[in-house]
Amino acid sequence: MKNYSFTIFFLITPIALISQIIWDFETPINVASSSFGNSSAQLVIDQAGNPQIIMGKPNVGLYFVGSELGVFNNPQLIPTTENVFINNTNGPIVDRFNNSIGISCKEISNGSASAKFIQSSNNGNSWNSPVDIFTNNFEDFSIPMFSYDGNGNPFVISKIGVFPNVFEGFSVSNDGGLTFLPYENMISNLGNGITCECCPSNPVFFNNRFYNIYRRNESNLRDFWIISSDDGINWDNQIDVDPTDWIINGCPSSGANTSLLSDNELATVFMSGSYGSPKIYLNVLNPSQNNNGTTLQLSQNQFLNVIQNHPIISCGSTHTAIVWEQFESNYHIMLSISENENVINGLIDVAENISINVNGANRFPKVKIFNNKLHLIWQNMDEGTVKYISGTISNDNNLIGSKKLHKIVNILGQETGLLPNIVLFYLYDDGSVEKKIFLE
Repeated sequence: MKNYSFTIFFLITPIALISQIIWDFETPINVASSSFGNSSAQLVIDQAGNPQIIMGKPNVGLYFVGSELGVFNNPQLIPTTENVFINNTNGPIVDRFNNSIGISCKEISNGSASAKFIQSSNNGNSWNSPVDIFTNNFEDFSIPMFSYDGNGNPFVISKIGVFPNVFEGFSVSNDGGLTFLPYENMISNLGNGITCECCPSNPVFFNNRFYNIYRRNESNLRDFWIISSDDGINWDNQIDVDPTDWIINGCPSSGANTSLLSDNELATVFMSGSYGSPKIYLNVLNPSQNNNGTTLQLSQNQFLNVIQNHPIISCGSTHTAIVWEQFESNYHIMLSISENENVINGLIDVAENISINVNGANRFPKVKIFNNKLHLIWQNMDEGTVKYISGTISNDNNLIGSKKLHKIVNILGQETGLLPNIVLFYLYDDGSVEKKIFLE
């Protein structure tokens, strides 16, 4: 097995004038070899700022890949996950609360489907036995999506029922994930058949309320709404955050993603194809205000004849980053980043192609900001690998062009390229020298 170090530091052109990223290494690294499946890769960050990956291999199970001090560990198989349904858009789903890591998933055994919750309470060192989310293994469900409330109790939102009578079902645990209460119909006061049958729900806990951002389906008008509840039973707040009103005869299988922008605001990204090719949109909403928030298309002039999908957003203390996959002759990973105080206008038409030097189809990105560090993963479908890259976010405009790599030499002073497992010296045009090693 190989361990992959990400201790290399390399300065490339910053993403945007108002928000630069000093990347930790020149090109993305593989989290693990292709033998581990690397499907449905999910990213979380532990309390020390270390990236952790959970990914799957069909008919084998889910792997946990931790890291420490800049090195990814060898993938560890999570017990009793060989029957987990692994799908890049439908899960499994991973979240964490303090030292706990939770997984919601669909398990298929002997032709019968059940919703399971799996949890580690010690940062991924060991895992509890799977817990049934639905009593009696309720089978007419799909896409169990989960998050934690403010007390560390998981709650799950699933699609319940059979098309065309599918609704959003809410299940919560009051004992830290040991058991779950029976599900509640979240949209019972809205009638039947008005949830998009295969677009994942988006559970969020914010200011002591449960939220769900989901795509509705009303006679094939499929747009995003936010509904919320303070107890998980009475869903008394409903807000239309998607003015595009996309009419499409079939489920686009693409959900929304939300991050907490401030103490009062939610930032949500989603895909809509209402005005031609599918594009990514951002909504910023203060739920306490009686309006629909602000919704903008991210690529208004920058990209025209492209297909965008599967956006993910992460809001840090100072910056917000959005990633998505974009197809134009091939799949690439796009990144936009802005200071939080300028998030409405700062994310428009500033995207950069992060996978430009990575051959093959690059899809299904995930991003997390932890302090001033940005972590980004995606799947390379041709290689069957998960790519990882990280960098430090800075507002220092003087970084642009201030320090460029002149050449790399070995201990004998001979110019060389990037080589693993030996000491190399990076010589910069400002006269500085850095000694580095890439472990493989």
